[in-house]
Amino acid sequence: ERWARDGSGDLVRVFYFRHSTTPQNLQESSSILRVVAAIPKLFINTPTKALAVRATPDQMRTAEWLVAKLDKPASERPLARQDRLSEALEFRVPGERDTVVRMFYPEPTATPEELVQVSFTIRAIAGIQWIFCFSEPQALFLRGTADQVAMSAWLVSELDGLATHSPDPAPALHEYRVPGAADDLVRVFPLPAATTPRDF
Repeated sequence: ERWARDGSGDLVRVFYFRHSTTPQNLQESSSILRVVAAIPKLFINTPTKALAVRATPDQMRTAEWLVAKLDKPASERPLARQDRLSEALEFRVPGERDTVVRMFYPEPTATPEELVQVSFTIRAIAGIQWIFCFSEPQALFLRGTADQVAMSAWLVSELDGLATHSPDPAPALHEYRVPGAADDLVRVFPLPAATTPRDF
């Protein structure tokens, strides 16, 4: 990793990837930094497995956190549910009062299509605009307010493994009261395992 400061006060830094080195991984990493870290000025160099970034010091700290999460071997992907959904995978964006970046690892048996559906659910229900799926190791990255991210965490926890686990008959466990809203609730209704796409 090398960095320099330009005349505007921005930092210029080159991140070298050791594990996420395929063209697809590098392209996805650059997209995540551009969208989730809100950094428009970056350039990927595939032959050297490098990503050049120009950003403010606060943006660069967010980029550092993201690159550390993105550049991990698949063997280090957490398998235990409490580790895959841990709050340790959350980063409060410096210089912004109420902005949080969060990542989630899906259940090991989840397909890429299921992860995309989870991202669509979060976008629609939690109002998250900045969300991105990462393919290897499979993960979900998003950026929003603390309340939006908290709701997203609840949604991911509820949806995690829903297709392979028996639905819990206790409806209260599937309800979330929206902070700051007078009477808004979010609720997940598990359907029977035998429900077909047409029935749904």
